[in-house]
Amino acid sequence: MELSAIIEVTGDIKELVVSICASLTSISTTYYVIHKQYISRQMAQKKMAQLDNEEDKNFVRDSVIELHEKLNLSPRQVMSLTKISKGDQLVELKMLMAMYRRAKPIADLQMENKARL
Repeated sequence: MELSAIIEVTGDIKELVVSICASLTSISTTYYVIHKQYISRQMAQKKMAQLDNEEDKNFVRDSVIELHEKLNLSPRQVMSLTKISKGDQLVELKMLMAMYRRAKPIADLQMENKARL
């Protein structure tokens, strides 16, 4: 049982890295724009319920959807993220940005032919 879970996670990581490799410039630009707004809106220590205005809430919702699409996440993966974040889209946005930051170096190695997935 545990081994099958590890294999499934490994497959998910591979898909994420392949997605980043396939459109590295597009995903990097999207991440940079979202991260810049995230910092300027001072969202690092907040939860969705703590956001004051509708503009910030819309930014979070739109950013989550955009990263789902750019990272080519399956409906199952999206549901898992929603479950883990307990429906808090700001927490989900933080998780998506963290996923990108951790997968990007692996994608860079893949692009340089220093890693093979």
